[in-house]
This record gives sequence, C-alpha cells and structure tokens, in this order.
Amino acid sequence: MLENKMQTVKSNIKQVFETVKNRVIQEHRPLLILTLLFLVNVFLFKYKMTELYMDFGKEAYLSKAVLDGGVIYKDLLPLFGPFAYLLNAVVMKIFGVHLTVLYLAGALNAYFLMVLLYIISRNFLSKTISTLICIFVLYNCAFVPHLMNYLTPYSYGVVYGMSAVMLSVVLFLNYLKTNNKAPMYLSLLFAGVAAANKYDFFVYGAFVLFYCVFKNRNPKTVALSVLSLAAVPLIITAVLFMQGLTFTEFFNYVVFWLKFASSSDIKDYYTGTFYFSSKYFLIMLKSLGISAVLFAAVFYAAMLFEKIKNAKLKYSAYALLCGGLYYLFYTYNIFVLMCVPNSLTFVVSILLIVKIKDIIKNEAVFFLCASAILVGIKTYFYLLMNQYGRYFLPLLLVSLLVVLFDFYFKEKTKPYLKNTVIIMLVLMSVLRLVVSNELFEVRTAKIQTDTGIVLREGPEAQVYNSIIRTIDLITDKNDTVVALPEAPLINFLTGRKSDTYNYLIPVLVRLYGEQNIINHYKNAAPEAFVILTDENDQGAFCRSWGTGICSWVGQNYRIVQTIKAEKLILILQKI
Repeated sequence: MLENKMQTVKSNIKQVFETVKNRVIQEHRPLLILTLLFLVNVFLFKYKMTELYMDFGKEAYLSKAVLDGGVIYKDLLPLFGPFAYLLNAVVMKIFGVHLTVLYLAGALNAYFLMVLLYIISRNFLSKTISTLICIFVLYNCAFVPHLMNYLTPYSYGVVYGMSAVMLSVVLFLNYLKTNNKAPMYLSLLFAGVAAANKYDFFVYGAFVLFYCVFKNRNPKTVALSVLSLAAVPLIITAVLFMQGLTFTEFFNYVVFWLKFASSSDIKDYYTGTFYFSSKYFLIMLKSLGISAVLFAAVFYAAMLFEKIKNAKLKYSAYALLCGGLYYLFYTYNIFVLMCVPNSLTFVVSILLIVKIKDIIKNEAVFFLCASAILVGIKTYFYLLMNQYGRYFLPLLLVSLLVVLFDFYFKEKTKPYLKNTVIIMLVLMSVLRLVVSNELFEVRTAKIQTDTGIVLREGPEAQVYNSIIRTIDLITDKNDTVVALPEAPLINFLTGRKSDTYNYLIPVLVRLYGEQNIINHYKNAAPEAFVILTDENDQGAFCRSWGTGICSWVGQNYRIVQTIKAEKLILILQKI
C-alpha cells in the first residue's frame, strides 16, 4: 500500500518536471535570446553593481560569519530570515570566500527568476510580450547600478525568496490546470522556502495555504498542505538549534523583531518607501496621471498608424514616435516617473476589484493577481522603483498586462494595445540600459583584496583602498574592526571580524539601547572603529543619533586617519 502511494507521488512529481521540460523545449528560441542577453550582462556589469557602504556589505559579511561558525539569532542579528545566509555560507564553503562567488550566486538566481517569469507570463500572454517583459525586468531590475539590484542586492533573502515565490506560482498554476495535487504540495513547499528567506512572504504562503484548504476540505490533504508549507521553516529552525541557538535566545529575537516591525521610528524612517504618506500618495497619483496620458497617446497613435496602408510610411511613423518618446523620456526624465512601479499594486488592485466577478471565474488569473498584490503587501501600495519595488515588479507587471488584455480591451483594440505595450517596454528597456551604462562607463577604478573586487569611480575607489590599507597596517587578521553605522563590506574585504552591533540605524540604536551598545563595546574591546559621518548633514550618525556611541569611541580610541570625501571617515585605534 505504502509502496503504491510512493510510486504515485514519484509519478506525479515526474509529470510536473516533464511538463516544465516540455514547455522549455517549446519556448527554446525566446529563452535562448534571454539567456544570451543575460550572459552578456553578467560579464558587462561584473564588479560594477556592488554598493560599498550600504546593506549589501551586511549580506556578504553575515554569510561569511555563518561560515565561520556564527549562529543566526544568537551571535548574529539579521533583520531577515536565515535561509539566504545559510545558503550563501554553503556556496562560499564550496566555491570560496569571494565577492565573485556571491555575484554569481545572485546571477544564477536572477536567471532562474527570469525563466520562471517567462513561464508564468506565457500562461497568459504571447511570446513577444513575455520576452519583452523579461527584457524589461532584466534591465530595470536585475542589472542596475543601485543597491536594489538582483545580483548584489540589499537582501539575498528577498531575491531568493522571490524566486521561490515565482516557482511556487508556476507550480500552483500547473495544479489549477491539471488538478494534480503533487504540484500543489510543491507550491506550498516553495512558499515555505520564500518565508524562510524573508518574513514578508508569510502572507503569500498563508494565501496559498488558504486557497488549498478552500479547494480541498479533506483532512488528510489539509494536513499535508500545512506540513508542506511549514517543512522548510521547521528544518531551518532545527538546524539553528543544532548549531547552538537556545529557545530563550530565539524568543528574545522574536520579541525584538516584533518591536522593530511595529516601531513608530520605522514608519517615520521609511515613509515614502513602503509606508503610506498622503504626500507621496499625491506623487503617486501624479505619476499615474503622466503614465496614463503617455500610454493613451501611444495607444491612439498606434490606432492611427495602423490605418496607414503604405508599409514604409507606417514604419517611418512608428520610428518617429519611438524617437520622439525616447528623446522626451531621456531629456525630461519622464522615464523615471513612467517606470516607477509605485502605482502598480494600487492599479492592479483597482482593476481586480472592478472586474472581480469576471476575474474570479478565471482561477489562474485571480490567483496570479492576488499573489502579486500579497507578495508586496507590506509596501502599502507604494512601491518605489529605486527601492523595494524592483523586487515585486515582475509579478505585478504580468498581472497588469494580463488583466488589461483579458478583461479591459475588446478584441478589435487588442492589436493596438499590443503595439503600445511593445513600444513602451522596448523604449524603457533601451533607455534604462543607456542610463545604467553611462554610470558603469566611469566605474573603472579597482578596489581589490583577497576576498573581492569592486569597480567604482576613481575618487571613491581611492578612499576605500585607503581605508583598507590603514586597517591592514593597524590591525591583525584576528582583530575585530567595527565599521559604523553600516559598512560591514570593509570587514569582508579586509578579512577582519566585526561585532554583533555592526549595523546601526536610528531605530535599532533606540531598541538596543545606546548605553547597552556602549557597555557591549567596553567588554568586547574591538581593536579599531571606522566611523562614517557627514559634517554637512544634521541627521547623520554622530550628529543627531548615535552621539553617545561616538563620544565613547572618541574617548577610548585615537584617530589614526581622517578622510574627507563625500563622507567624513574616521579610522580609530584602541588607546
């Protein structure tokens, strides 16, 4: 009996993979184009997307700290789930401790995400539109000179989690099509993987579980669904406890995280990025208005051009339109407003609600739209393109186009909609590539150590190399160096240990307690501090917050180097 059931499960899983394999074979040409473009960009932008002073350094350092024996929630206090740090530690264990290893891990994940995006899109849209969506995401999300890129991101948890979400969506769409429960369970499993990467994805996991329970009232199916969703988070938790984490430490971390998430400081600090603000809501409406006017203009131009019978004249008209739009976007920076996906969650939600009676009849479309909205629900309908919106954009963009094509445009107007979408996606992809490349062209100066290479502009590279040289001179490999408020990439590149309190923002200082941090530094006695502040910014570290920490460091450490650049950088050694 058990053997028969196991055979059935294996057969169902094999069927899922056969379906994916067949789809890849059928779609080999677009996927080949996307693969070639992706590989070109991997080499073109190598070493050029790494942010020096922001969150990416935390991602690199914490993964290395895990590899060195640090226990998450015990010795290390990340604000995200543990899965990505554990996975990156394993990757570095196998391939070596180097930024290139993390870059390639991010690249492999980004490629996987892009293929999944194409598969999801092809469930609803044409090959051409699906391919262009992926190219748009490639240049507007994956390969961008900003911390929020996909390859060296502010959080590997969000990019690994998004890949898990996308795979979960692919599997669940397969379940809705075939009614085969194997992909349903696998969908829940990967929803659990997403949640283990970043807590925000628990909302999506809960939605998938509710959907499964709603469709399958059988107690056994419900139990297996819950187990599938919880499996990976439970396994990861068990691994942490085996590494030495205690229940008390885990409980204290959960309490701390809840205080952090509910803190009024967080809302003030991140207003305009993922917390609602009437001021930024008006900006969003302005962006929506400009986008709608330009989209409508291109749409009606496409309708007009299609009436031109002379092919050469028609294509000339399209060429002039594209050239004019490109000039407009590039010269007046309308591109920035056009591309901000801060309105997409809002728009998709409204479009879904207006046609809910029709959309809910199509389970696949309803599931796609609801998933896209819930994945980014923490943003309160305000997704900035240059912030967290990049990570949630792919599913939202597909959802928007699916709803427009299937529920808002009649058959006779769909060709004009298609032409409009093609023009906009191509223009915004080309423009983003041009804008990114303009910055990448000046990033030619090398910062290089045994653990990484980063290419930046000359003055910035000179500053960072100077920091590295000084740390090498005044400390040994086993010494602890604390870079504040948030520059642990210095530790990764120099090979120096850091400290539990190596990543500070105002809300964390308040929650940890500034005196507690100082007392900890007294006991830990780091060999050196690197302090980054700004003489011209009243809100900078050491000026409006962290003043007690800076005062204590100044009293107990001597300044060995002062660097005045875009930031004021002080390197201090223990007296």
